[in-house]
Amino acid sequence: MLALDCTNCKEEEITYWIQIDKDRGQARKVGQIPEPSIDVPGDLRKALGKDDIKLYKRAKICTNQSYGIAACIYLRRLLENRITPLLESILQVRREQGADEAELNRIEEITQGTIATDKINLAGEVVPESLRVEGDNSLYLAYNELSFGIHSSDENTCVELAQRVFPILDRMLIELAVEQQIRASKQPFDSSVKELRKERTKREQGA
Repeated sequence: MLALDCTNCKEEEITYWIQIDKDRGQARKVGQIPEPSIDVPGDLRKALGKDDIKLYKRAKICTNQSYGIAACIYLRRLLENRITPLLESILQVRREQGADEAELNRIEEITQGTIATDKINLAGEVVPESLRVEGDNSLYLAYNELSFGIHSSDENTCVELAQRVFPILDRMLIELAVEQQIRASKQPFDSSVKELRKERTKREQGA
């Protein structure tokens, strides 16, 4: 048993149970109090659908239990799920803005397709600047690193990767959800402004 005190508050304590296998020269964690939290923060819960909350929690559980590859798979699937609605919103906005048929067909083909990397690349073109760090597209980088971990890394490396991706994912999913809401509200906003302008013009012409 290994009990640790928080160096900041001096009150919080966490206790681990470690199993030692002397013959194999191995050690592994078999228990923890308090239990690792898999709670989803309020803002993130709003950004995720019911199914994606399940994926998020499963990724947390796998990370806590050192199943790193499974955690990365859940996180990558979560990213894929959130990309399609974003692309559908982009398609609607570009159609309303009068984009040419070639562009609209390209967006629609990728959105309805099954190639996740194409969707990630397309979504990356409209990722908010707040999700870019020193030129890096966080969406593209997170997805590619998760894919690399799944196919080329061991469990421990993937645990570390998942732990690094979680805070990126939290911020990114919240901002993408806000971006979708802004795009969704653009049509009624534009329509209302046009109607107001039309009414004012009619009034002025009548005067």
